[in-house]
Amino acid sequence: MRIGLFSDMYLPSVNGISFVLQITHRQLTALGHEVYIFAPASNLRGKEADDPPYVYRFPAVEGVFFDEQLTSVFFPPVAYQKIHKLRLDVVHFFTPGQIGLQGVYCAMKDDIPLISQYSTDLYRYVERYPKVLPATLSLPFILPFVLRLTPRETIKVFSAFKPKRGLTKWHKDLVVRLHTIVHNRCDAVIALSPKMKKQLDTWGSSTTTTLLPSGVDPLPTTTASRATAFKNSHNIAKDSIVFLYAGRVSREKNLDLLIDAFNLLPKTMSAKLVLAGSMHSQKLVAKARASKRSNDIIFSGKYIRDKANVIYAAADVFLFPSLTDTQGLVVHEAAGANLPLILCDKDVSEVFIPNKTGLLAENTAHHFAEQMQKLGNDSVLRQKLGREAARQASNFTEAEQIKKLESLYKDCIDQHEPNSYWPSFRS
Repeated sequence: MRIGLFSDMYLPSVNGISFVLQITHRQLTALGHEVYIFAPASNLRGKEADDPPYVYRFPAVEGVFFDEQLTSVFFPPVAYQKIHKLRLDVVHFFTPGQIGLQGVYCAMKDDIPLISQYSTDLYRYVERYPKVLPATLSLPFILPFVLRLTPRETIKVFSAFKPKRGLTKWHKDLVVRLHTIVHNRCDAVIALSPKMKKQLDTWGSSTTTTLLPSGVDPLPTTTASRATAFKNSHNIAKDSIVFLYAGRVSREKNLDLLIDAFNLLPKTMSAKLVLAGSMHSQKLVAKARASKRSNDIIFSGKYIRDKANVIYAAADVFLFPSLTDTQGLVVHEAAGANLPLILCDKDVSEVFIPNKTGLLAENTAHHFAEQMQKLGNDSVLRQKLGREAARQASNFTEAEQIKKLESLYKDCIDQHEPNSYWPSFRS
């Protein structure tokens, strides 16, 4: 198959979507498919240094709507001619921005299967990022051109402009209406976690939602000496319990909760809270520095994923309080490193099973602290939950999950019905 992956986020931006695109390309190529990635450039030249030939870039500017989002210039007719020559068999898009919609446009024009992977919980993100509203409001003007909307659909799209009581509620309604219209044109919609499948199923799309988490291979094991060196570099005593969060260090990840909960642990507990990842919130740092256990809160900084095994090896418990993630790739990673888990959202990862691979905490500092204390004081329970976490993670390898994706592509090709919206340009 010739497969086109379309995303408004990709390298050099380091995030979950970029990571998933790399895995998807690598594993599909290993199965013998021709795979192309269509993504923004971090400049207006429309290219990045050292890009491999399978990556096609679009000129873009950074930070128009929110951090790390690259906004490209939307020129479907011009770009379509180049993409059409690749004679793609299937289009798979990961974001609903300009490049994602470019993929939708190409699939409609060439009348080939279209798969949406709902990678960002925009329904929840609008609460944290009001600047996303202009991007959402631009969709009604783009969708008629991309999708050739029916009169009924056009009325539905523009009726969404009628403001509702409360800006956030109105914005959420816009997200649901506009994305459902796009999903109705898809041959399949991928949900990355039980949480997202439940959400998408309530939106009323005519396209079936398929639960298909991204696979994550366990990181290579590291030596005890390297884990000890990491601890020594951050002044972590040998007998300290290390509570770890890894990922984007920003407030939409609900990390304020971790600092509040950590401050509630008894003074008699020797513990450290390590926040590992690229920093996107100086307010979070200021809060940590002003807390009563500021000397025990460590921001270890940005890390390379291939070397994250050292960070996991130095930890005793993995914390993931986020309520906005569509899946927990780092949860999966930590589980593969034999770490017990504490989460607030039980449906964000199929690896997380309450009381089997970790503990479920309420979204309150007091209850989260209780769960931290429970694991911190019980090494036998930590080991038991960690072993089961690793066993569950082994069920979701990169290769196994990509085989399922390949099967979905084939089913979509076999069952694809010609669309009546665009005249097909495919000969």
